[in-house]
Amino acid sequence: MGRAKAPWSIATDRLLFPPIFSWLALFLSTAPSLADSSFVSVDVAKPNGWVGERIPILVELRTRGTFSGATSFDLPEVSGALLIKVGNPVIGSRNVDGESFFVQTHEFALLSQRVGQVKIPSFPARFATRVGFTGPITESQVSVPPVQIELKRPPGTQELGYLVTTEELVLVEEWSFNPDTVKVGDTIRRTVSQRAAAVPGMALAPLPDTAPAGIRVYATTPEISDRTARGAFEGHRKDVLTYLIQKPGIHILPALVYYWWHPTTNRLESKTLPALTLQVPFPENSEKVEAGDTTNLRWLAVSITCSLIAVVFWKRRLLT
Repeated sequence: MGRAKAPWSIATDRLLFPPIFSWLALFLSTAPSLADSSFVSVDVAKPNGWVGERIPILVELRTRGTFSGATSFDLPEVSGALLIKVGNPVIGSRNVDGESFFVQTHEFALLSQRVGQVKIPSFPARFATRVGFTGPITESQVSVPPVQIELKRPPGTQELGYLVTTEELVLVEEWSFNPDTVKVGDTIRRTVSQRAAAVPGMALAPLPDTAPAGIRVYATTPEISDRTARGAFEGHRKDVLTYLIQKPGIHILPALVYYWWHPTTNRLESKTLPALTLQVPFPENSEKVEAGDTTNLRWLAVSITCSLIAVVFWKRRLLT
C-alpha cells in the first residue's frame, strides 16, 4: 500500500497546482511561436554595388491569416556598414502552390564606405496574425536569412575619402554676415544643404569643421531627413558652421569640394563651394595704444641716457 499524504500536503496541492497550470497555459498562449522558414524570404536585386550606394534589400513575410498590428525587426550591427529600415511595408497577397497567403514586403537599405564583402547576419522578425479578420491573435517569429553583398570602389576615387553614389546631388550654400562691417568678435554662419537621389540623409557626407588660425569654428547637430515624392526617394542633410573671428588680419575660410559617383553614366562628378576671404581690420584703439607705447619707450630711453650722463659727470667732478 502506498503511503498516505498528510492533510496539509493535499491542501497545498489543491492551492498551488491549479494556479501554476493556469500561469503555464497563459504563458504558452502568449509566447511567440517560431514560424516555418517558408514564411520569410529575402531578395537582393543588386548583390554587387558601389561604395556609398544604397543597396535595396526586400524582406517578404507570408502568413495564411491576416496580419495584425506592426511588425518589428531586431536589426543587427553590420561591421563597416549602415543597415536601416526604409518606408512602410507593402501589403498584398500571393498564391504559392495553389495556396493563398497574405504578404508584407519590407524594404531595407545597406550603405557602406568599405570595399569588399559585407555580411548581414540573420536577424529576427516578429509579427502577429489571426485566422480571418476576427479570430484569435497569434504571435509569430521568423529568422530573416543572412545576406552577402560585394562592394567595390569606383576607379580613380581611391584618394577621395568619403564618397556618395547617386545620380543627382544638389548642394546649396548660404552665408550670413556683412563683409563691410566684419570685425574681431563677430560670428559668421555658413549653411550647406545637400539633397541626393536614392540616398538616405544620414549617408550624405558630413561638413568639415576646419578653420584657419585666428578663427574658431563651432558645428551644430545636422538636420537629417528622408522624403518620398511620387515614388522617388530623396535624402536631405543640412549642416551649419559658425565661425568666430578672434584675431584681425586676412583670413581664408576653406573651400569645400563634394564628390559623388554617377552609377548610370559611370562618371565621377564634383562641385566646389568656393572659399571666402575675410579682411578683418585692427581695432581703432590698437594704433593709439601702439603709438602711446612707442612714446613711453622713447621718454624712458631719454631719461636713462640723461641719468647716465649725470652719473659720469658727477664721477669726474669727484676725481678732480
